[in-house]
Amino acid sequence: MKRIMAAGTVALALATTALVAPATPASADSYNGCAWPRVCFYQTQSQWLAQTPNAAYKDVTSHFQNLSAAARGSDYVLNTRNNDIAWINAYNELDGLTYLYCIPPNGAWIFSAVEEVRQIRIDDAANCY
Repeated sequence: MKRIMAAGTVALALATTALVAPATPASADSYNGCAWPRVCFYQTQSQWLAQTPNAAYKDVTSHFQNLSAAARGSDYVLNTRNNDIAWINAYNELDGLTYLYCIPPNGAWIFSAVEEVRQIRIDDAANCY
């Protein structure tokens, strides 16, 4: 069973966790150590704060890719792409289900300790709907 978490949920999660969005979301620019145009993975809050991503993906694909060991299980994911969304599959250890999250262009997501990010698909869609 999959559940889709979309941009509105992303905004709510970002607001409740005090994660600051890029100051210039419409520009082609890097942010928090993540070079444009990439989707970056940060294993821990310390790495997020130090602006040192563990892994980055940049290719638009028609299928999900398994994450590398450096990216798998990351707590923070940042999408610096201006016109593309990132689909993330995350396994929830509490209920044993895999959930599908959409990170909009220039958006970010913080995963809980019980979620393990496992796959990514970068899509050339401009929004999550």
